[in-house]
Amino acid sequence: MIDDKRLKKIVITAVAIMSVVVAILVIATTSMSDEKRRSRSFTPEEELAFSELLDTMAAHLPEDARIVSRISNERQYSLVYLQNGKLFIFDADKNKTEEIEPHKLNVAALVSHADGGILTAKVDGDETCIMIVAATGPKETERGLYRYDLMRRNINVLSIGKVEQNGSGFIVFEKELEAHFNAVGDKISEMLHNENIDETDKKDDDDDKPTRRRRSEQSEEEEEVTKDVEPSTTEHVSEETQLQPVPRIDSE
Repeated sequence: MIDDKRLKKIVITAVAIMSVVVAILVIATTSMSDEKRRSRSFTPEEELAFSELLDTMAAHLPEDARIVSRISNERQYSLVYLQNGKLFIFDADKNKTEEIEPHKLNVAALVSHADGGILTAKVDGDETCIMIVAATGPKETERGLYRYDLMRRNINVLSIGKVEQNGSGFIVFEKELEAHFNAVGDKISEMLHNENIDETDKKDDDDDKPTRRRRSEQSEEEEEVTKDVEPSTTEHVSEETQLQPVPRIDSE
C-alpha cells in the first residue's frame, strides 16, 4: 500500500506536470492563432472598417499622446503612439490597445521611467519593426537602442550608450566604440573613436598651460637680467703677487 505522504507527493508532481502541459498548449495555440491571423488576407470590407477605426482612434487620443506611425498593410492595421514615456500599439483587427513593455519582453531591455522612459520610437519603411530609444539612466550616455519585431512581438537589445539618429539609421557611442545601425537595427559598421581620449588630452593640456606660462615668463626675466648686466673689465690680482714700485727716472 502507498502511504499518505508518498501519495501526496505523486499528486503534487502530476498536477505540476499537467500545469506545464496546459501552459505549453495555450502558448502554442496563441502563437498559431497570431500566425494564422497575420498570414491571412483582409477583405476590402475589413480594410475599410479597420482604416475608419484607426481614424477614430487617432482622433480620440489624449492630448499628451504623440502618434509614432500608422501601420496599414496585408499583415495588420495598427496605430503606434507614445504617451508619458510609454509606447502603445492599437490593433484594429483585435480592437485592442497594448503597451509595449521592453523589460517584460527582454530582461536586458531596461527602461528608466524616472529619467523619461521611452524617448523616441520609429517604424521602419517596410513596417516590420519599431526602433526604440529608451532612457536607462539620467545621463546622455545611458540610452538603450532596442528593436521591437512587429511580427514576432519580441524585442532585441542592440546597444547601450549615447544614441544619435543618423539619416534613417542610428549611431551609438559606447565608451571607445562607435556603432552604426541601419533603419531595421542591423549593425553596418563599428569603429574605435577617440572622443574620450581627446577630451582627456585637452583637459591635461589646459591644466599644463599655467605652468608653461610661468616657465616662459621666468625664462624671459632671466634673459632680461642677462642683458642688463655689463661684462666685468676688472683684472683680479692674486694675493701672493707682490707689487713692486715702478723706479722713477729723472731726466737730466
